[in-house]
Amino acid sequence: MVQKTRTKQPAYKSRNQRQGKKLFEKVSQYSCYENNKKLCTTARNFIRQHNYKPPCIVTVLKYNGQN
Repeated sequence: MVQKTRTKQPAYKSRNQRQGKKLFEKVSQYSCYENNKKLCTTARNFIRQHNYKPPCIVTVLKYNGQN
């Protein structure tokens, strides 16, 4: 069995990850559910209906159709 060796991340990579996490903490995040439309269309409609202004993050979740 081949053993995977764990490599240490370069300092710049971990620093970039920390900076990204700080940005995510400052940005508003919302989620909505997709209803048989394209994900992008659902996100646009959600933003338009709730009058959200950038910067924000919208996560669109898919229904599986079995409710």
